[in-house]
Amino acid sequence: MTFRQRLAIATRAAVGLFSDQSATQAYGLLSGIYPAATGSLPQRGTRELLKGYTELPWLRAVTQKISQTVAATQWQLLVPTSGQRNRVLQRYTGSGRQAIFKAAVETGTLRPVETHLFLDALQNANDYLEGPS
Repeated sequence: MTFRQRLAIATRAAVGLFSDQSATQAYGLLSGIYPAATGSLPQRGTRELLKGYTELPWLRAVTQKISQTVAATQWQLLVPTSGQRNRVLQRYTGSGRQAIFKAAVETGTLRPVETHLFLDALQNANDYLEGPS
């Protein structure tokens, strides 16, 4: 059997696998496994989002993961000691960003600010939501 014949057989097999009914069958399979996938998509209003949050465990899991990651972030406000911004440090987004800022603090190029309105707003946004809340 030549390469061309093998390619023709493989093409016929691949094209023959997928038909118009394949999508319908796949959707039916998924709806049998996860019944919440049936029906139309929910409207994106506040009431519907809250309802989805109470009914869909994956929505809760994703939301919790994001909120815990954001809440666990240790924010630090740094000010240049020279009085001028260092645009290279300010815009650097590489993998060693933390090490560069740590080295800048150790050398005295940047100094941490301990009390500031911005830090207070991050820690205690209002009387109802405190800290990680």
